[in-house]
Amino acid sequence: MLFSKKIRIFVLVKNMLLILFTLISTQIYAQSSVLSEGSWHRVSVSENGIYRITYNDLVNRGVLQNPVPLSQIALFGGPNGAIPLENIAGETFDLEEIAIFVRDNNGDGMFGTGDYILFYGQSPSSWAWNSPQRRFVHHTNVFSDVRSYFLTTNFSGEGKRLENKAVSESTTITITNFRDYFLHERDLVNPFRSSQEWYGERMTLTARNQSIDLHFPGLITDSSVNIRARFVVNDPGGATVSSNGQSQIFSVTRNRGRGVWMMDTIGDFHWNFP
Repeated sequence: MLFSKKIRIFVLVKNMLLILFTLISTQIYAQSSVLSEGSWHRVSVSENGIYRITYNDLVNRGVLQNPVPLSQIALFGGPNGAIPLENIAGETFDLEEIAIFVRDNNGDGMFGTGDYILFYGQSPSSWAWNSPQRRFVHHTNVFSDVRSYFLTTNFSGEGKRLENKAVSESTTITITNFRDYFLHERDLVNPFRSSQEWYGERMTLTARNQSIDLHFPGLITDSSVNIRARFVVNDPGGATVSSNGQSQIFSVTRNRGRGVWMMDTIGDFHWNFP
């Protein structure tokens, strides 16, 4: 009986492995990277915005020597933001093509003198609207300060282009104000010498204060501002943050070791600008 039980356990484990292998094998993977063919050139950006690449830019950098057909120009890139830390999240097996605008000034179908490319580039970090908290939340890309795109001028297919959309002349909504956001984050100090725990400006006995200016053109003066901040301190007395003459106190709640005290939660404060 002992022998037969072992056999049944072995068969069960074997079947489980077969099922697991079958589930994994059903995933769709690219046979090869799009970068495996043709000539590719990396274009890196650090902020959100519309970027322009001219024919002369490519000539000056040795990418082109002569005009090429417009259809051979293509741009590829990865997903927005940082790669997820979880293996099961955000499966991306290859670069995706980015739609671009290509200006053909003389209408000859060739990318040459006077022609240019426009594309929307995105920051390596990202902002997302948090509906329950009714605010924008920033997600820092801890792996890179730039986001890279890959440009080719000898694409074997037909390059993806921005499509023209019909615009209605009638308007039903007039927007007079909107929510804006600002980030001040400098990764200067890693007090625990590990992980992703990075902080910015250091305050000492001789430099007790830090002043940060928030610049918002067109700010509505009677509107309110939500300030979200995070601190690490080695003083059990905590820290005080002031904005427009109004102060809020962060209290220390736990010890992380090595004489370093840290706030247990990220402080969220609401100040009204008169």
